[in-house]
Amino acid sequence: MLIPIGHEDQRGRRWPYVTLVTIVLNIAVFILTTGAIEQQNAEYAARTNEALQYYLKHPYLTPAPPLDRLMDRVMRAGRQGKMLQTYRDSARAESERGAGVDPVIKEARQEELRALCRAMSLAESASPLKKYAYVPVDNNLLGLLTYQFLHGGWLHLVGNMLFLYLAGCNVEDRWGRALFPLFYLSAGAVSALTHKLAAPQSISPLIGASGAIAGVMGAFLVKFARTRIKFLLILSFRPRFFSAPAYLMLPLWLGQQLFFGLMTGGLGGEGGVAFWAHVGGFVYGVLFAVVLGLSGLDARIDQSIESEVSIKQAPEIVRAGEMIDAGQAAQAAATLEEFARRQPRSIEAQLELLRAAKTLDDEPREQRAYIRLVGLYVQQNEMDTALALYEEMHTRGMEIEVPAALRLRLARHLERGNFLEGAGQEYLNVYSNSLPDSTSFQALLAHANLLLRTGRKPEALQLFLIARDSPVPHLEYEATISHGIKQAQAG
Repeated sequence: MLIPIGHEDQRGRRWPYVTLVTIVLNIAVFILTTGAIEQQNAEYAARTNEALQYYLKHPYLTPAPPLDRLMDRVMRAGRQGKMLQTYRDSARAESERGAGVDPVIKEARQEELRALCRAMSLAESASPLKKYAYVPVDNNLLGLLTYQFLHGGWLHLVGNMLFLYLAGCNVEDRWGRALFPLFYLSAGAVSALTHKLAAPQSISPLIGASGAIAGVMGAFLVKFARTRIKFLLILSFRPRFFSAPAYLMLPLWLGQQLFFGLMTGGLGGEGGVAFWAHVGGFVYGVLFAVVLGLSGLDARIDQSIESEVSIKQAPEIVRAGEMIDAGQAAQAAATLEEFARRQPRSIEAQLELLRAAKTLDDEPREQRAYIRLVGLYVQQNEMDTALALYEEMHTRGMEIEVPAALRLRLARHLERGNFLEGAGQEYLNVYSNSLPDSTSFQALLAHANLLLRTGRKPEALQLFLIARDSPVPHLEYEATISHGIKQAQAG
């Protein structure tokens, strides 16, 4: 079992109110409806069984809705449908070989079957699933929205809400509290329609937020592709923890949904899980994010949010700046630090705090401000600015205090920019000056791959061998290490 438990970009500029309210709303709806759904499902099952048994006993009758749709569905359900068809054909043949059925008796029995079907229909319509779930064959338009807030059990609910929290907070932070809920609901609607395309005659109610959340995951892939997601891997009784980038894990998840969608009947089948709804929602999320980015609207929304956050912070920060200019840097620093505790994502506050620390020649405070700024710029993916600040720290001999995880991300950015010597030095610094853990191991492996890329095979081989024998759990990297060793040993 593989469970996502977090990622490295979970802190946003503002509280993710829309995501949190959506989670609370899903939980509230589940608590209010789960009892009624279970009760009505039991009632519907009992009435269905009565109608079905009566029909099988009198196969010459004509089933009325909704029994007729149920029979059609069962007939397409593989071996069970074939057995039922054989039984019904045999019973009908036996009836036809007999003396026949008196028309009056036949009509009375037909009316009895209609009554049983009406009871079945009433039980079905009384269920919240019939009213608020999305049923492809009915194409109930209200259900395109309301089905997203119904769930079939606690595990279904908790799993969905975990994924929504991990991906939704960041997408909401990027797109704002107005666009995000519209995108979320539209992703859920598109996923339901995709499910209808896959199983247009399905009478099974579609419920759950997973289609909408798949859309959010698709958008997350586009906007936060390099974010490393943390996972809990449970193999037998020994849990393992590892992290992997979104650009690797989310496409793998999509591939899994495609595979299971095809295995459970292809585009015309239906199974217990609406895999094609997940696929449709995910693809929609990817396309929505790409189009939004190409249009320039994404950047404008992001800048608007940044400006809004800055404006809200401005009065206190401006006063602190005036205090620094007036020779009251110590008081300004204290004010800014108190403000930063309440607004930890404020870049402006940290920049003014850095200025106050430099004015006071307070090296520890200056170092803390630098580290916070590097972290904030990395979280906003402004890597060049983060690197510039890191270089300033380097000239002052302060870089050793930068957390290893931040330095690893800066090193990767250097490598992507083809600053290979600098990247290699940073990788070396991370795993040489850190305790053995996941971060230092990733730096070691990244350095080995970089050395291999630049043709320094003996040095690369040495690092790959160290990684292979590392006490740090590295199950997910074993294939990479084995491949690296073979490449380094090749002539």
